[in-house]
Amino acid sequence: METKKLKMSNRKFRCILIPVLSVITLLAVILNLAASALSSTLDTYVGKGENYISAPADKKDWNAQYYDTFYTDGD
Repeated sequence: METKKLKMSNRKFRCILIPVLSVITLLAVILNLAASALSSTLDTYVGKGENYISAPADKKDWNAQYYDTFYTDGD
């Protein structure tokens, strides 16, 4: 008893995939615009993501200069 594999045509596949990807792309663009417009509110509730570097008290005398500085500025 053989089972016949059904294959989807490229046209049908594109007819399904293109609208789905269009909706996902549109949703991503809208969410990105909304997030940039409401950035101050998002910073309040989610946080800005500022870095706080604190060294433990017993490690303060360690040499933390790992890389040599060859230049004084970025130019």
